[in-house]
Amino acid sequence: MTLISCKDQKSKDTVQETELIQSVAPITDQVLESAVIYEANIRQYSPQGTFKEFTKDIPKLKKLGVRIIWLMPVFPISEVKRKATADLMIEDIEDPAEREKVMGSYYAVSDFRKLNPDLGTRDEFRNLVETAHEYGLFVILDWVPNHTGWDHHWITEKPEFYTRNSQGEISEPLNNDGTPVGWADVADLNYDNRELRETMISQMLEWVKEEDIDGFRCDMAGMVPTSFWEEAIPRLREVKPVFMLAEADKPELSGNGLFEMSYGWEVHHILNAIAQGEKDVSHFDEYMVKAQKKWKESDILMNFVTNHDENAWAG
Repeated sequence: MTLISCKDQKSKDTVQETELIQSVAPITDQVLESAVIYEANIRQYSPQGTFKEFTKDIPKLKKLGVRIIWLMPVFPISEVKRKATADLMIEDIEDPAEREKVMGSYYAVSDFRKLNPDLGTRDEFRNLVETAHEYGLFVILDWVPNHTGWDHHWITEKPEFYTRNSQGEISEPLNNDGTPVGWADVADLNYDNRELRETMISQMLEWVKEEDIDGFRCDMAGMVPTSFWEEAIPRLREVKPVFMLAEADKPELSGNGLFEMSYGWEVHHILNAIAQGEKDVSHFDEYMVKAQKKWKESDILMNFVTNHDENAWAG
């Protein structure tokens, strides 16, 4: 992944790392404007699908110019209402052998405080982070604040943490008109609940304090109230100057002590269309004019070649 800014490009990061170091300096705007972000799907990265195997390749990623490792969710995956395909749930599959093949979505989290045991041990995860830091790389976790899987312990212990539908039942995420978003494998969280906010912040803090994580890529950040981020991010930065990446196209989340970076979804699709002959460079020029009006001069957008969402949607 590469990055674009809504202002003239700053001078590139000139830090030369020719040997192992003991710690990494905080991520700055100067670093971000030239940084390469590598999204790592640990489960599918290697035949073994483990932290241990991924860690072996960190020196190689360093040589390729990677500066930030973004780990897709490393938490246990809910076993209830797992999606097999877009329209098929695990409960719809009768053959036990076929049910075993359904791995589920990383984004249907069953516990934010634990690691998925299929990926490795706590020590192996810590070694991954420590190795990345030794090579001058940052590690950010993919955090899923908008919803949980259906067997998260909050479902039974803290049902008030969840959104209810018109029948009073815990609901999957809904559009503004009350229709389902299409994520039947997750339960929508209710940020009107004060205790939920405190609990979510506390669990994010654990990963920064105990595992030395350098920040978070926040899934569907725009679906969570901005007021939550205004509480959470300053508290995270009291511990460490974390880097925050918003999966959002929402200028109010950018800067002002909140997210340093947001997604450049629109420019990604425009550039793809130009490459396929469906648009020409005039469309890019139009986008840049619009972007300069929409975003502040200091805002940074992530310009990406692809990501897991694009792979799922576009094949």
